[in-house]
Amino acid sequence: MTVWRYIAVGSPQAAGNGPGQTRQRAGDHRRRGEITGATAADARASLRRLGLRVIDLRPAQRRSTWHRDGLILNQLRAVMTRHLRRRRIHARAELCDSLATMLESGLTLTESVQTLTQSLDGRSRSMMQEVQSSLQAGDSLATALSQHQAWYDTIDVAMVSASEHAGTLPVVLRRLAMRHLRGARIGQRLAAALAYPVIVLIVGCGVALFLSVRTLPPLIGILTDAGVSPPLLSVWVMTAGHFVVYRWVLIASAALGLVLMTWFVATMLQRCGLHRWQALACRRPRLMRRMAVGAVATELASMLKSGVPLAEGLRLTASTTYGTDRAGLRAALRGGADALAGGAELSIALNDPTYFDAEFRRLLAVGERTGDLDQLLERIGQRYERRAERRIERLTALLEPLVILILAALVGTVVMAAVLPLIRLQEIL
Repeated sequence: MTVWRYIAVGSPQAAGNGPGQTRQRAGDHRRRGEITGATAADARASLRRLGLRVIDLRPAQRRSTWHRDGLILNQLRAVMTRHLRRRRIHARAELCDSLATMLESGLTLTESVQTLTQSLDGRSRSMMQEVQSSLQAGDSLATALSQHQAWYDTIDVAMVSASEHAGTLPVVLRRLAMRHLRGARIGQRLAAALAYPVIVLIVGCGVALFLSVRTLPPLIGILTDAGVSPPLLSVWVMTAGHFVVYRWVLIASAALGLVLMTWFVATMLQRCGLHRWQALACRRPRLMRRMAVGAVATELASMLKSGVPLAEGLRLTASTTYGTDRAGLRAALRGGADALAGGAELSIALNDPTYFDAEFRRLLAVGERTGDLDQLLERIGQRYERRAERRIERLTALLEPLVILILAALVGTVVMAAVLPLIRLQEIL
């Protein structure tokens, strides 16, 4: 069926009968709207049966999938929500730990939330006040937390919901606090490892640019005025420095365009279901993939201990695995959840060799056979975390001398470009 957009005139009695009516004029009872029909004749016949005389009828322009689904707006909103959750990870861990302590001391949930709210300020206080209102209205804690997606993700809500049914809420809240702190620790170590080399490199590039745009032009100008051709190295360095300084908007636009193009291609590949190509287009280093798999194992272990079913845990973990470069991992987790629902074992369901190697699957099989899958997943996550920490330490040890060498080569080239005109000027004099 085709959607037709019409402009029609009808009698006052038919004023309210127009399908999809959007506007009506007082004088001639003109109205606009949309109606479905196989052909234009069918649409006109339907409008005549409603007492409307068609003035204009044309097919409605179909909005693009991007606008119809609200893809761009939804993704921007999701990115902002994830950013807020990352910023609040320490505050969230403190809230969970404090609430667990109060519950273990014998206070009821409502009393614990009320006491905790009184000791907070800012956005944390506002959020906990809303949680307190929801609890007083009869909602569960999981339902109250699910209304604050900028604070708690679906895994938090699922673990709290399972613990409320099992009566282990203080234990799970303590486990959530440890989960948030553990998730922030690896990222902080990686950021700390990269901070020093990045700062040194930025300062070195700034010095090199200053020399190329402030020191070289006068020297090259003196040689040019004397009728002597300047050294090619000096000209190249000066040209490159001027391009970076005075065309930085162009460079930034090109970099932004490349990022947006990569995001667009990855998003379209994801919408088409081509996760393999998407993972190839946005492939992360092996260290990052190991960290992602370790986080998945730790999340699954926490949810299994909290009473969340394994298949649901895989789906929840997939929904909280963000980034276009992790589409393959999300697809593997969702496929594993479907395979589990069909009766397969976890070691067989997680069969993507890009993320789950033979050793990982073998350990899962052992855990399933012994009945200690949650403990084994936790040990796997801790092992991957230790491996990531060791690689970060090695990365730090390699990056510092590498950055010093790059910086020495960069500054040395600029200094040589400044010395060569002086030598040639001395030869002239």
